[in-house]
Amino acid sequence: MSPLHPLGGDVAADHPGHVFQKFAVGAGEGGSRVAIDIDLAHHLPGNKNRCYDFRPRIDRTREVPRVRMDVIHNNCGSRSNRGSTDTLGMETFHTLKQVLKAKKYSTAVGDEGGFAPDLKSNDEAVELILEAITKAGYKPSEDISICLDPAASEMWEDGKYILFKSTKKAITSDELVRLWESWAKQYPIVLLEDGMGENDWDGWRNLTVALGSKIELVGDDVFCTNPQILQQGIDKGIGNAVLIKLNQIGSVTETLDTMELAARNGYRCFVSHRSGETEDTFIADLTVATGAGHIKTGSGCRSERVAKFNQFLRIEERLKEQAKFAGRSAFRR
Repeated sequence: MSPLHPLGGDVAADHPGHVFQKFAVGAGEGGSRVAIDIDLAHHLPGNKNRCYDFRPRIDRTREVPRVRMDVIHNNCGSRSNRGSTDTLGMETFHTLKQVLKAKKYSTAVGDEGGFAPDLKSNDEAVELILEAITKAGYKPSEDISICLDPAASEMWEDGKYILFKSTKKAITSDELVRLWESWAKQYPIVLLEDGMGENDWDGWRNLTVALGSKIELVGDDVFCTNPQILQQGIDKGIGNAVLIKLNQIGSVTETLDTMELAARNGYRCFVSHRSGETEDTFIADLTVATGAGHIKTGSGCRSERVAKFNQFLRIEERLKEQAKFAGRSAFRR
């Protein structure tokens, strides 16, 4: 059976006509279960149009990371039980709102539904989410972990990373790698997306050597869902996962080519929405059909984001016992 298509013939036969099933035809025998995704809901993303490096501020003189959380465990046994999984995420999301309000921070949300408060430091963004997880009654690392998307390409200038929205300080590629190493030790981080700039391939290589065996290192800007660029990254040992944006490469065929290439070479696939999103739910079906295991689709407070969560619930209802929750297995850590 193809490493990309976990939906075997028995699943395909049981669910004719559904979008997620169409990718399974001809996938081979076996695959009696299919992984339902992990949602990486945006909670402190900031506004990409105004905030650029990794300081969690949203005014025009500061930078921000996009900090997300992922549900990795929900005590649901063999069934995916997305109702319980979504409950963990949604309860923590709304608890975070209360935490922010108590600290007199703004609870306005951006176009992906994430909070964008004007915080005091880089670390505070992560600390606030950890506080919300605990206050919601869950355990960091055991139930919910942290994912980061610092969009480091926005900081890259003349061979260094410029914190041009705050201190104006320039740091080297090696210093940025050491910063991510420190954070990975300090916090329950399971995924780092675009931790280095798209043109800093030496930095990407060093980051992969330092953290590639410990956490998922996702390339978005550096790979662009492009199989040719991904192959170069594989050859050079860049990252260990690729962000999948279907309308970035432009066709379903090219998207599946990229995902197939990643699977053959041990790279994870992280399916993603875009900032300008609609209520189309195809990426939910794509995530299940290919067994990607994790997706980012936004938070639980905008209808075009919630539409994807609802589609997963419908898919699970159709799959019944053939569905399972991907959980911690979706990540390297």
